[in-house]
Amino acid sequence: MVQTNTIGMAYGRLCMLVVAAFSGTPFNIELTSSCLLSLGCLALFGSAIACGCDLSLVGRIGPGQAPVH
Repeated sequence: MVQTNTIGMAYGRLCMLVVAAFSGTPFNIELTSSCLLSLGCLALFGSAIACGCDLSLVGRIGPGQAPVH
């Protein structure tokens, strides 16, 4: 399960990188403390902890019941 999720996230990143490269839009990030703190919180709580909670749920109730809950 973890390996499948990792591969799916890698494909998503690769697709977004290709879209960003072909769109011609420059990648700009403000190097202010508020912007970097917001990005860090989003990365931690929105990705890492949420993924861990999802895997914990699937481990407890099984993959067949996870989409229902």
